[in-house]
Amino acid sequence: MEEKNSPNDPQEKISKFFSTFIQNIQLAVQASFKYTTDSVGATIAFFFAAFNAVTTTTGAGIILPLKIGYLIGGLISVAYFIVLSSTKIKAQHPLRRLLLILIFAPFSAYTSFYSIYSEMSEGRLQEQGFKEIVKSHNHLVTEINGYLTEIKSRTNNSVGGIITEIDKIKKEKEDIEKKRSEEPNRHIKGYYAGEVTKKDKQIDRLENDPAYKIYIQTEQIKKDYANQLSLLSAKQLHEAKESGEKIFQQDQDLYAKIKNSISGLNLEKFTDKNFENLGLEEHLNEDNYVLVPIFLVPLNSISSGSKEAKFIWISLIVAIGMEVIPILLSGIHVAEDESKSENNIETDENSKP
Repeated sequence: MEEKNSPNDPQEKISKFFSTFIQNIQLAVQASFKYTTDSVGATIAFFFAAFNAVTTTTGAGIILPLKIGYLIGGLISVAYFIVLSSTKIKAQHPLRRLLLILIFAPFSAYTSFYSIYSEMSEGRLQEQGFKEIVKSHNHLVTEINGYLTEIKSRTNNSVGGIITEIDKIKKEKEDIEKKRSEEPNRHIKGYYAGEVTKKDKQIDRLENDPAYKIYIQTEQIKKDYANQLSLLSAKQLHEAKESGEKIFQQDQDLYAKIKNSISGLNLEKFTDKNFENLGLEEHLNEDNYVLVPIFLVPLNSISSGSKEAKFIWISLIVAIGMEVIPILLSGIHVAEDESKSENNIETDENSKP
């Protein structure tokens, strides 16, 4: 016959102790989780849900046009808040509640992300769509300015003495004209008139120097197109609400006018570059002047490896975290409530005659 373990067997006592201890821990965890999700969690979830409602509304207003985003974001925030907080929906429609959460949560997280990222980037989110346009314009301007500066620098070495001489002759001419104006018979041509004519010829001869003509022409170009040859920032374009198409047309016009202005100048001695070989005509591609839609800005920033990428990841983590926390605290698993509902239905059916 097999021997049965005595009730006082130490090994059995230890086994029962650990078994009871583990069961008690499990019951405590389950009770704590239920209490937290049903009461404390619901209270805490309220504040997270309220925060999400604000960020969802403002984020929708950022990414959707014509300010309709605020209305859509607000309506979805209210509906989502009711789905999360209503104990009746949780108890009577658990499956529908779960499906609504799966629909509303991604939208809420997506729009909240834009709201949080906009704050972290100090409101520069809307400006970042202009980056490619700014980059294309500033490249064109930098190349043209560099080309003109090189010419001016080289001609300056040749015309420094000419400019000084011209200024000197002009001063002498002014002195002669002043003396001539003091003469009683100044309307009659004489010595002073001849001296003025002589000075004019000297000035004309100096101004016809090839290097001087190129120097003056490049100076005039930079003066005439000073505004178009200035660098732009994304903030300027955003505040002015400029379109990429308009900037493209302006840059095309600028390139054509400067190309025409220098076409008749003999520049071989003053630059190693040919204006037409700078590659600017190929760079003037309309595809380089496209405004990036705001909902694609983060993806574009990450793919380009810009410094804003770290803010994007932080904002995304915060948005998802603030979305998941209230869902967990409000409780998704409603098996107990569901079983109670089913039992109530069965009781009602059995009570019918």
